[in-house]
Amino acid sequence: MLSPSSLSTLALTTAFFSCTIAVAAPVEKRQAPTYSLPQFFDWKQLKPSPNLEWTPCYGNKSLTCTRLQVPLDYEDQSVGTTDVAFIKWTSPNESAQDLLLNPGGPAASGVSRLSTIVEGYVQWLGTSHNIVSFDPRGVNNSGIDLSCFPEDPANENLYDKGLSRNTELRSQDDFGERVSQEKARGQWCADAFKMLNDTAKYVNTVAVANDMLYYIESATKQAGGDPAKATLNFYGQSYGAILGATFAALFPDRVERIILDAIPDLSDWYKGTASYTAYTDSDEALRTFFTSCHDAGSEKCQFYANSTPQVELRFNRLLEDLRRHPIPVTDRSLVRVPVTVGSADLLRQMLSGVYVPRLHFHTLAQMLVDLENRNGTLLATRIGLSAVNANNTRGTYFDYDEGPSKFAIQCVDQAGRHNMTTVAAYRKEIEYMTHVSSYFGNLGTDSIRCTAAQLIPPPSQQFPAQFPDRVDTKSPVLIVSARIDPVTPVHNARTLHGQFPSSALLIQENVGHGAYSWFTNCMSQYVQGYLRTGALPPVNATCAIEGESNPFRLPPLI
Repeated sequence: MLSPSSLSTLALTTAFFSCTIAVAAPVEKRQAPTYSLPQFFDWKQLKPSPNLEWTPCYGNKSLTCTRLQVPLDYEDQSVGTTDVAFIKWTSPNESAQDLLLNPGGPAASGVSRLSTIVEGYVQWLGTSHNIVSFDPRGVNNSGIDLSCFPEDPANENLYDKGLSRNTELRSQDDFGERVSQEKARGQWCADAFKMLNDTAKYVNTVAVANDMLYYIESATKQAGGDPAKATLNFYGQSYGAILGATFAALFPDRVERIILDAIPDLSDWYKGTASYTAYTDSDEALRTFFTSCHDAGSEKCQFYANSTPQVELRFNRLLEDLRRHPIPVTDRSLVRVPVTVGSADLLRQMLSGVYVPRLHFHTLAQMLVDLENRNGTLLATRIGLSAVNANNTRGTYFDYDEGPSKFAIQCVDQAGRHNMTTVAAYRKEIEYMTHVSSYFGNLGTDSIRCTAAQLIPPPSQQFPAQFPDRVDTKSPVLIVSARIDPVTPVHNARTLHGQFPSSALLIQENVGHGAYSWFTNCMSQYVQGYLRTGALPPVNATCAIEGESNPFRLPPLI
């Protein structure tokens, strides 16, 4: 729910870092870094170790990697171990401590993210710390293997991109079909996880927070320090904010510097009702596309109309047409099987697009004009239907499929609390969602799937359904947010700010998923100042967009 599958790591972070930014005080403006895919690195060549044994990786002399062996359950180590893949950029500052980073998801690959845009993160976070990212257990290069189709991985791609694509929930038949489909998918994946070794229950946020504690204690011990006094420096985006806040709640005396951006509702996450608050500002975010398009004019926005309401009306007419008449895509150079694209596909792409407006608005406008002309090629490409091929297996750099890991993390964290079994109950849930967001509320939730899977963590890894009302940390936490966020509304950041009384809240006046979706020197200065000295921004501080704020008046990023 928190991360659009259509946004590649490279595309999202190119948007984030394609601006002039500050790296130290006083502000020094620099050229935006260039990006290229790193060399292939075979993680299998690294043997998991209980110690941090760093090895050069990805053909980048500034990067090293390790596979850290960790207990599956820290309170019952008899059940065995798994391994976590870490990647580190070492600062030229010899006294630098490690800063752990999680880019979100859940199930986004921190290793892929850092190996791809390390220069950008260095410019964003500065050189006061070594930057260490990782793939949480169950994700990409780390152990616990998660696949819903272990016998034939090619079927996972075919199912995810083709057979399981959902329509909007508008009729009783839609609800009945969706509930049956989601029950089948949840049970199918749960059975597959058991076939693999039945360790999916250890893929959860509490366990990952303990892995982070294990890492900082190991690093401190290897440096000759007292592991019992090890403290965490951390930067988390979206789901990463859930992870960072969970760590702070579990180990408040181990908090040194924690920055949380794009904040979900923590209680809703653990209750299994994260979607209830996620879409609070989604419609407002979408309408900034209509406003920006009209304000930019017909030469800049291909979907232009004479007023903002007219742009929205034009969109709504197209949406209704796709509901009645989905578009077939049969170009054999694009797709391996015939497919159709419809209203739900369009809505998901519009939601993904407002994650990073600067990156996507130009393409969305072109896509909408194409759809008006009954050309679904661009939409099919954006949602990955060009990859619908039963023989298309993983192998390229970005072919890691987040789906099974995301499913497992969400469901295990819920711990069976949100019991959704009937069509009537699911319909009531979606009616509430549609009240929250008229555009996106009827796309559905994962509640049926998780109920069917019944993935329950061990008692030692169950987080309370209600996030604590008050968490007093050793050092203050810095909470940042976009003003209008399509899936993590600013209200959540204010709520979390209240739950961490010593924290500071900094809001940036941008539209997008988190403050990191639109870079400003203002935010960079505050972030780096906090990391260097612990200095917090003033009460009620905000960061304005610097320069042009209309994505259509800026050149396309890629």
